[in-house]
Amino acid sequence: MYGALLELLDVGTNVRYFIGAIIAELLILTFGVPFLIRKFAPKDKQQAILDWYFWRNR
Repeated sequence: MYGALLELLDVGTNVRYFIGAIIAELLILTFGVPFLIRKFAPKDKQQAILDWYFWRNR
């Protein structure tokens, strides 16, 4: 009985980490990459790179 309960809690922990990893990845892709583009890309090409990154004008 306790073994099944521990296994259920372990699966729940793994699912929690998996969902957290997906959320962290989405935050990095949504806010981190555009920040780096704005910080390091040449000023005249920033908007074109951001448009390409977010699939605008396609």
